Amino acid sequence: MAKETKYVFSSFKGLKHKENWDELLIIDEAEYSIFAVFDGVSSAQGGKKGSLKSKQFIRQNYKKYLTDKFELKNLIYDLNQHLINSNVTEPYSTYCMVYFNKINKSYCYSWLGDSRLYYITNQYVKQLTQDDSYSENSISKFLGDASLDLTDFRELQNFKDSGHLLLCTDGFYKIFESNKLAFFDNFLKKSLPLIKERINSMVRGKNYDDSTFIFVK
Repeated sequence: MAKETKYVFSSFKGLKHKENWDELLIIDEAEYSIFAVFDGVSSAQGGKKGSLKSKQFIRQNYKKYLTDKFELKNLIYDLNQHLINSNVTEPYSTYCMVYFNKINKSYCYSWLGDSRLYYITNQYVKQLTQDDSYSENSISKFLGDASLDLTDFRELQNFKDSGHLLLCTDGFYKIFESNKLAFFDNFLKKSLPLIKERINSMVRGKNYDDSTFIFVK
């Protein structure tokens, strides 16, 4: 029998930004949950619209990709084609997305750019994704890029077991990585409201870039 998925999330506008170009998506059904974060590329004219359109496309179309398994890779490929064919100039965005099967406790994940997925246990923190980047401030892959084909999109699978999942954009993990032990201690708290309160207090007012996270307990 599927158990309830427990999670908390927050998104903060960067201190130097006029508006938040990050988006997050949570779909929580009886047998599965979908979690995603998007970060509009700041140097792209349509970065904010790109992250918003990505969120909307997945929400409106994800059920078409639910067969005997969730066709995550094909969904993201079609999302990319949707962005390319939109009337938005440079609808560029990074993403990290997780499909969690509540029945067998497995999850598949995909990403592009420098949004990340971490796996957290009571002993360690492990980064599951690898950034697509030339340097700290220059990404090499992103949604909305017409040169991408199906092979550019990943779909990896694992079992959640007793660990926790953390999806986040770069504005969050730059703070997280600089004070990982304190974040780690707070993520291991038993109370989800307390976890959210503590994590928010460590990020709010300190994030120069838009900062978004989803923590799945």
